[in-house]
Amino acid sequence: MKSRDNYYFKQATRTREQNILNLSYGQFESDNDMGIPIIKNQDISISEIDNSKLIGFNFAKTAKETKTKGLHFFLHDYQFERVWNFPTRYLKILKNYKYALSPDFSPYADTPKAIQIFNLYRNRWCGRYWQENGIKVIPTITIGNQADVDLFLTGVEKGCPIAISTMGEGRWANYRLLYSQYEKIVQTLNPLYIVMYGKDLSTQLNLISDCKIIYKPYSSTAGE
Repeated sequence: MKSRDNYYFKQATRTREQNILNLSYGQFESDNDMGIPIIKNQDISISEIDNSKLIGFNFAKTAKETKTKGLHFFLHDYQFERVWNFPTRYLKILKNYKYALSPDFSPYADTPKAIQIFNLYRNRWCGRYWQENGIKVIPTITIGNQADVDLFLTGVEKGCPIAISTMGEGRWANYRLLYSQYEKIVQTLNPLYIVMYGKDLSTQLNLISDCKIIYKPYSSTAGE
């Protein structure tokens, strides 16, 4: 009886771990010792991004002409925690859009490193899960701690387009941080291009690197 109890306890523990990390929905290849999934480089042309409007996920259900739009997650986390908590529920909505940025779960510098890693894991896991379900995804890069830049570049295939935000606390609000790390980001990831959302800093950043920047202005509407 005791061995049977141990078996069920182990099974329950395993199930709980899988639920916490969404492993029952998908386990993806990783190139790091933390098991953070890799968002793959997809064929998303510059013209596709140039000719699209980027809107927040909070408008995903109500926006019109969705095939001409992309979705970003540069929002308060509570507005998109649901894509992690209920992974299958929002696939149909996401598939209506031209592309999506991976969700920007905030890796605030003043939170424990374990939480930063977990939010990075969720960012990459969602992006890869969406890719496996036929959605075009551009990985979002957010540096939570200046001392751990390499950590926050984990889980992105080299040559992949990337997205950054230049607005909001916990992202690139400290522009000096962006300037000081931008060259390393470009050198490490060698992105095909960079989607910049928020404040246009392309002129300043082009002095650091000649990587193509596609600027998308902040919008508080669904952009009919």
